[in-house]
Amino acid sequence: MKTLKIVITFIALQLSTLLFSQKDWTSSNSGLPNSFAINDFEIVDKDIYSGGSFFNGTNFEARIYKSSNDGVSWTQLTTTGLNLLYTGNAFLYHNNKFFISGSVSNSTQNYSVFVSTNNGQSWSSSNSGLPNSFAINDFEIVGEDIYASGSFFNGTNFEARIYKSSNDGVSWTQLTTTGLNLLYTGNAFLYHNNKFFISGSVSNSAQNYSVFVSTNNGQSWSSSNSGLPNNFAINDFEIVGEDIYASGSFFNGTNFEARIYKSSNDGLSWSQITTTGLNILYTGNAFLYHNNKFFISGSVSNSTQNYSVFASSSTLSVNEYSKEMNYKLFPNPFQNEIFLQDLNSNIIKVELYDALGNRIKFFNENLNNDNLTLDLTDLKKGVYILILYSENKKFKSTKIIKR
Repeated sequence: MKTLKIVITFIALQLSTLLFSQKDWTSSNSGLPNSFAINDFEIVDKDIYSGGSFFNGTNFEARIYKSSNDGVSWTQLTTTGLNLLYTGNAFLYHNNKFFISGSVSNSTQNYSVFVSTNNGQSWSSSNSGLPNSFAINDFEIVGEDIYASGSFFNGTNFEARIYKSSNDGVSWTQLTTTGLNLLYTGNAFLYHNNKFFISGSVSNSAQNYSVFVSTNNGQSWSSSNSGLPNNFAINDFEIVGEDIYASGSFFNGTNFEARIYKSSNDGLSWSQITTTGLNILYTGNAFLYHNNKFFISGSVSNSTQNYSVFASSSTLSVNEYSKEMNYKLFPNPFQNEIFLQDLNSNIIKVELYDALGNRIKFFNENLNNDNLTLDLTDLKKGVYILILYSENKKFKSTKIIKR
């Protein structure tokens, strides 16, 4: 039988690629009270809206602020009916409606969604199908459907849940999930490239967090945390180009500190973004990319109600470049082994992932040789993803198939 040789040549990122300059972050709070914690951002036309919780000295109350100048200054939105909401957890604009979720009690697990159809001037609750002990922490739009992820209080502990509305939030139905029972809280939620992502706590007593991924419309889930420390809680996702950014709070053993991680391979692996100026931010609550700026909100104190928004003072720049990564990979489909020939690409690491995004093999030995044999005898028949790392850039191959 003739061996099939596949020469894979990557002309990588010839399209305009966004490169974060990773430089200074500075506070940008003009018009925002320091006791207002932004929990979510939303873009409407060219304006930035922020939903969150204002501490009035005794309790929290939900508020919404708006910026029409790219976050340089903010003004409070006048609202009617939102005084029933203590916290503003998640915020959404869809089909000419605003949605905000939060707590309607300052002492019990009682939550609600409020909706406005007149640009946020007046609000009313819209909870048909949602249990009152379900706290929505994030919204996501998929097609014309609204998804809501959050934490359901079962009387003893919280558990992660996802609800869906196909009628603009008039009513909601719970999504049936498998594998998500390991997640206590549903913090951040994302749909990207036919995958669902949800983050949360995998412990009800310790600082232990995880990201779960679904490739079948939320029916089944598995963890996908390569590169993420288990004490990093993701509070928000953001898409920039084809990259996924995750902001959140890292527990260093004593306090939390804000961090940002990035994935350039659909969440298969993550790397920390180097930042300057964010060291005074304890938590990373909400995250946004808009008009070549990153925004992150959080607490600037570990003991008092004191919050801030930080913006990247150096904007994202567009860098157009071309880089070839050449190698030979054969045979494909394969049975037991794949042969990799490096053609001056300086491959330093190879990772293998299954179709659900779980890393199952890792090769970093003898990669200085021009030829390498990958022993994949123990794999089951199916489709896998091979990722090769060069000295200065990461590339993803096409799918490989074991028969």
